[in-house]
Amino acid sequence: MTDSATEPEGADRFIEAGRVSSVEIPSSVPPHANRDNADIDSGVPAEASESSVTRRVRPGWDVPIAIVGLVLLAAATAVGATLGTFLGWAGVSCGTDGGCNSGLIMAGMFLATLGVIITAIVFLVITIARITVRRMAWWAPLAGIGAIVLLFVLGLVLASIGSVSGTVI
Repeated sequence: MTDSATEPEGADRFIEAGRVSSVEIPSSVPPHANRDNADIDSGVPAEASESSVTRRVRPGWDVPIAIVGLVLLAAATAVGATLGTFLGWAGVSCGTDGGCNSGLIMAGMFLATLGVIITAIVFLVITIARITVRRMAWWAPLAGIGAIVLLFVLGLVLASIGSVSGTVI
């Protein structure tokens, strides 16, 4: 590994074939060009071979933030699924008259419980897959928490519509 104090200005760090190196980027090469195979005179990149592909180094803060996000995703899943089971009680005020739409109440309950759990599993898999292939993964648990909140609110609205009094919300 090279010391950042000895690197020339304008140099970027790349991982290439398992080693970290500093590469001086000429100003005539467009940013999208493959820096190893670029025709510097014309500015047109040559076809990249599989061995010459370079990747930027992933920041060190990405994995810890993704892990904290996964913990928060698990907590949001537990809270959402637990509260979602209580949406079945939205029809208690209906009485024996049957003035409520029990199908909507049950759909809201299942959306707020099973939908939350399935969404959490999907975003868990997305986060682990992105960490494995060394991509930025911090956003996936946060997007999962947002999707969980959205599904819970949608289930709450469905259960509220299904109850006659509409007092669930």
